[in-house]
This record gives sequence, C-alpha cells and structure tokens, in this order.
Amino acid sequence: MDNDELIKRLDYLSEQLNLILPSILMIIFAILIVSNIRLLRMQIQTVSLAALIIPRRTKQFKMKKNDHQLLRMLLVQVFLLVIFCIPQAIQKFYITFRSSKTYSEYEDAINRFLYNIEVLLAFIASGMPFYLYTLSGGVVFRKALMDLIVMVYKKMKC
Repeated sequence: MDNDELIKRLDYLSEQLNLILPSILMIIFAILIVSNIRLLRMQIQTVSLAALIIPRRTKQFKMKKNDHQLLRMLLVQVFLLVIFCIPQAIQKFYITFRSSKTYSEYEDAINRFLYNIEVLLAFIASGMPFYLYTLSGGVVFRKALMDLIVMVYKKMKC
C-alpha cells in the first residue's frame, strides 16, 4: 500500500467517524425517543376496584408543554445537524477520491471556497444547540441560562 492510498483511507475513516457517524447516531436516538414517547401514551395503568385490579389503556395521556417543546427541539436539532454536516462529508468524499491531476487556479479557488463554507457550516452545527435551546426552548432553558449568568456574576463579585 503506497502513501497516497493510506492517506485516502485515513481521510475516508476520518469522514466516517467525524461527520457521518454522529449524524446517524443522532437520528437513531431521536427515533428511539419519539417511539418511547409514543409508548408512554399507550402505557398500561392499573385501576383498583375494591380488591380487583383491572388493567386499562390510558388514552388521556397528554404530553406536558415542556415535553412537547423538548421533542420539537430534538427533531429540529437532528434535522439541522444533518443539513449542516452533510455538505462537508460530500466535499471530503470528493477530495479523497478525485483524481490527483492538477487543476487550474480557478478550480482550486472554487474548491477552497466551497471547503471553507462547509467548514463554517460544521462550526455552526457545533454551536447550534446553544442557540436552539436558548432561543426556541421556551422558559426552561432561558431561566437556566439566566440562573447560570447570575451565579457566575455573584461568584466573580465576591
């Protein structure tokens, strides 16, 4: 195995571990969370009637407002993570398996420009949960953020 082939394989492995695997894991866990919430809706409860225990299905299960917001934020986060990381995976795949012929300065400039945009999108994906939770997370996350800011301010003041 020559050096170029080894570099291509390492790049491909890096792409799989850093870009595609986290997206797939996020999708899997999001599906598991959604299915768990659906199971909670159909959870079997027992009602005691004198000494007799009768199982019944609860169809009146309502998701709490916070649970609904968390589920919506999870789905939005998974969607945005995939959207922001897929272009970098495609670019990495293209760079790894394109021919090694020399390109014109114009083509190289376009490739560098696209690569920089994709890296920027990956950085946005890394910071996205903070903005997603604080801006659209409702009162829960904003209150937690404000409590954290107040606590840090008090510790720095003392």
